Amino acid sequence: MGGTLTPPPGFLPRSKPNPPLRGHRGADAAIIGGGLTGSAAAHFLAREGIRVILLEAHILAGGASGLGTGLIVTGLGEHFAATSHRWGTPVARDIWRWNRENHRQVARLARDIPCGYRATGGYRLARDPAEMEALRESAPLQRRLGFPLRLLEPDEVEHLGAWGFHGGAHCPTDGQVDTPALVLGLARRAEENGALLFEGSPVVRIQRHPGGFLLSTPRGRVEAPRVLVATNGFWPPLRLRVNVRPFRSQVLATALLRRPRLPAPGFSGGGSEYWRLWRGRLLLGGLGGAPAASEATPSRRVTRRVQRGLEEFRRTHVPHLRAGTTHRWAGTLGVTTDGLPLIGPAGRGLWVAGAYSGHGLGYTPLAARAVARRMLGERARVPPVFDPGRRPLGRYL
Repeated sequence: MGGTLTPPPGFLPRSKPNPPLRGHRGADAAIIGGGLTGSAAAHFLAREGIRVILLEAHILAGGASGLGTGLIVTGLGEHFAATSHRWGTPVARDIWRWNRENHRQVARLARDIPCGYRATGGYRLARDPAEMEALRESAPLQRRLGFPLRLLEPDEVEHLGAWGFHGGAHCPTDGQVDTPALVLGLARRAEENGALLFEGSPVVRIQRHPGGFLLSTPRGRVEAPRVLVATNGFWPPLRLRVNVRPFRSQVLATALLRRPRLPAPGFSGGGSEYWRLWRGRLLLGGLGGAPAASEATPSRRVTRRVQRGLEEFRRTHVPHLRAGTTHRWAGTLGVTTDGLPLIGPAGRGLWVAGAYSGHGLGYTPLAARAVARRMLGERARVPPVFDPGRRPLGRYL
């Protein structure tokens, strides 16, 4: 299995690293996690004059935010009809509306932050007749609710540059973004407004305190009346009814392609494989045919089984893209019991936004904005099915 076990050069842009927390500090709000949600929340709070301290265990954008493929998808991998059957049409509508508004939030932020954002639209390609039937059922339901979806026949998919599919659909409200660049841009905006961001500062203890909370790291402590937990794959022990467990997501990148032609960005198999073009390379991620249970692990080690499955996907569906694989890597996601995110209060002064179950760019930075507004005492609507205090709405994986 060839290829360097890291993302390609430039995928994780770096500037001068932030120091770890040392000593005792106070803040109006403390944020745990330096991914897209944490950096966006720090930005939204700091621009309102709130004294913010953000604590990141490793490096900014070093987790799920920095190691994904950057797809901005409207909806879930299982398609609208399946989501409607699972939770009811009102819940499906809330999810699709949130995803669409989240895309608009990304676009607004990208106006001032160079982050490779493009409103490309996106593709859902059917691996089997059942998936195509789900798309056919979904399209009219979505259109009636204002979520356009154009069906594609197999010959149309082949014309776009992908073979072996039973058809598909095009969603004009999808897009793509270089998430690490967006994260670092938001972090710098937060710092410009007075926020303090510390890397290499894992929170090892969260205590109730007369002033709110006391967060302890190996070298320091932060006291704050309000805390936002914005971790995704590495979730602290909170007393919630919805469990969160880590899930590995593996990706490969090819060498530079000559005149790449394929329907991208996109996904197939209900989201089990997903892809986009990045600086002339194909980025392809997913399960590679492996059972989902095999990836329910915090390990970030790539495996032969999944990587060989992804290579087989390439050979079967995009055989004309002949460039070899140069890089392979894995990141860790947070997956909830029911597959829905946790966005909102989790106790007095304690807030959470994360566990997006592989759909982070469908939920945040809008999640960060909503929680930041509610931390400020303002109103911000969040669908009840995202409430951290809910009972699980079924089982996702």
